[in-house]
Amino acid sequence: MGQGALALTESALRQLLDTVSPTGAGSSDAEVLTAVLGRLAELVACAGIGFIELDRHRHTLRATQFISSAPVRVAPIDTRGLVVHPFRARDDGATLVAGYLRTIGFRHELMAPLADRTGVACWLVLARLHGEARFSERDRLLLTLLQPHVAAVLDRVGARGRSAPELTARQVQLLRRVARGETNRQIARHLGLAESTVRTHLEHIYARLEVHSRTEALAVAAPLLNG
Repeated sequence: MGQGALALTESALRQLLDTVSPTGAGSSDAEVLTAVLGRLAELVACAGIGFIELDRHRHTLRATQFISSAPVRVAPIDTRGLVVHPFRARDDGATLVAGYLRTIGFRHELMAPLADRTGVACWLVLARLHGEARFSERDRLLLTLLQPHVAAVLDRVGARGRSAPELTARQVQLLRRVARGETNRQIARHLGLAESTVRTHLEHIYARLEVHSRTEALAVAAPLLNG
């Protein structure tokens, strides 16, 4: 590689590191992640780039923030229907992600693990089509260097989303009474609602927060309740 090419690569790398630095409050989560993916795609040519999540509880793989120049359909799939290499364990997440990429039309992949919490793992994935060159050692080294920075961006975005769950004023009011230890009947009496309406509100809150109990709901919604 010539000196000019090296300087260009270093310049592009600095631009990417600027992109994954903490952003201003005016940038939305989607804008932050799209900018990171766009910069990375400028450094490593690929037909598809994005984040792929594996939910081991629900046995699903889905692509998020996925950008593709190829006519592929990145719909969620059931991992139990994937055909994987016979010498690889089925719970090997990277193998399942590779199988998913083959299913939707890609041939070569470059992956970096970003997070693995409570049964949901996430990878940053770059993919190329059949007939395109495999990813080089330079590409792999670059992704390895950038992996912790991209993981930090994803953590910030996730924390920002977790810190401000979207609930209506009525739902927040109801959860505050739950936090005081009130029963559904007591909440209904204080808010002038039917007890069945309180149960319905709680079911909607659980669904919105993706939880299954009062305790979990209070933990996730704590920033709103303490505000």
